[in-house]
Amino acid sequence: MPHMEHLHQVLKGNPNLQIIGVNVMDRKSPENLKEFLKNRPTPLTYTMAVDLDGKRTKAKWLDPLEVNGIPHVFAIKNGKLIWRGHPLKLSEEMLTAMLKPDFSAASLPVETADARDKENKIFLQTRQMVNQLVQKNGRQGADPLLKQIQESNQFSQDRLIYLKTIPFNVLLKQGKYDEAQLVLNDLTEEYSDNYRVQINVAGSLLQADTMPSDKLDAALVERCLRRCIEISKKGNKEASLPWRMMAELREKQGKRKEALEYMEKAITLSSLGKAWAKLQEQTGDKETLQSLLDRATEGIRPEPPRKMQEIEAVQEDSFYTPLLKKQTWFNHPGLAGLPAGKTVFIDFWRAFSKDGKLVGDIPANTLDIVLKKYGLLDHPNVKVLVLSVRPLNKEQVKECLERPGMWSPYPVGVPSDDSVMDLFNS
Repeated sequence: MPHMEHLHQVLKGNPNLQIIGVNVMDRKSPENLKEFLKNRPTPLTYTMAVDLDGKRTKAKWLDPLEVNGIPHVFAIKNGKLIWRGHPLKLSEEMLTAMLKPDFSAASLPVETADARDKENKIFLQTRQMVNQLVQKNGRQGADPLLKQIQESNQFSQDRLIYLKTIPFNVLLKQGKYDEAQLVLNDLTEEYSDNYRVQINVAGSLLQADTMPSDKLDAALVERCLRRCIEISKKGNKEASLPWRMMAELREKQGKRKEALEYMEKAITLSSLGKAWAKLQEQTGDKETLQSLLDRATEGIRPEPPRKMQEIEAVQEDSFYTPLLKKQTWFNHPGLAGLPAGKTVFIDFWRAFSKDGKLVGDIPANTLDIVLKKYGLLDHPNVKVLVLSVRPLNKEQVKECLERPGMWSPYPVGVPSDDSVMDLFNS
């Protein structure tokens, strides 16, 4: 949005240009969106529109052009699409060229699959360079490179922020906890109005299982979460997540009473809590949400146990075979390629150590729900592989998967390096 506002300010005197921001796939009312725009730290003066049912823009624009993510820009001239891509790739020079009478769409860069692959490759190389500079020279080691990347607008903001968190991860592995947390502190100050940065920093610190509890900068975590609550209020958004994480922080600090109070607040502020409060107000019903949940779950019966997924023959290739051979496999003797002639889903699994135990979501649990919905659960032509994004303690993985409720019928692979993370990022 700030980038599009900058372009609008630079070229707003030109009668042949109009910039329109369209809110799509959102469940908020126009009133909520107006409030969100009004409370932004940077005023936005270009035209704003909202897709009231959240479907028309998607059906007429995004789906036909196979656009899966936003933000995304379409440039239209004389009723024809002349360019599309990420907003940060739209420069003053490109816009000026578009406005010329003799303009040709062929003169503009086109974001092809090859171009995306090339950008991904450059990003992975840059990530490796940042990693090496921090390993060699500490927190300041990568500063000049990161500054150069930021000034060049080479990558999207999300990727830039990701690169700026690399020093934290490297220093954390080296046991330099204070220096690592200073990296995140700088990030939260630079992106003070970015909810995602604030919540991710708080989450990274709360889940940093290798950091001793007495080294955790609890004040930084709380500051991030309080900021998230402020941003949520301004944007009229749900603030249950930061309150839940506040409860987790208090639990880590041994303040159980406060932890319970914050958790109760999180439930009250959740969509479910708000809907229940509204229903009580309309009907005069005094039943608590918890008693309703207790009654609703009484009749639920556990499903029959799942069988281990059978893989049978695999097809080796130049890409997946080296990747899969690097994995230590659980729930399966081992894989050296993808199941042959099948539709294969790869589920990226995140887990972390807490109090000496591995915790996380059940591997491929969400995927199970989707497959079941379409009658494909345990279908012979559909196979699922679970890959841990990061290397994990193998004994902890074994213990985790043996726990009731955590077992998965699918092969679970744990890498010895960052190969799965590279796949995930690409």
